[in-house]
Amino acid sequence: MAALWQDLRYALRGIRRAPLLACIVVLALTARIGLNTALFTIIEGMWLRAHVEKDPSNFVQLFAQYSSSQGGKGRFFSISVAGYMAFHAETRTLSNLAA
Repeated sequence: MAALWQDLRYALRGIRRAPLLACIVVLALTARIGLNTALFTIIEGMWLRAHVEKDPSNFVQLFAQYSSSQGGKGRFFSISVAGYMAFHAETRTLSNLAA
């Protein structure tokens, strides 16, 4: 904890000696963080999120499910890459498939 206070005092002395440089650094960091957030928001909205709001009736969600030995339904589980590729290759009713 003592080292933290020593580092903090050193940083404050540096800011007091060169306030213009400190201001430029804070503004540069603010601009970089804002730009990064804006770009990620755009990319996530365009490519990473499903666009269900355009026409929700055209979207389906697939789940893999195994049946137990007693004939009842089992639990849902995630689909592997090989399973996705098989669904993608064999689908005839869907125009496209995404995972």
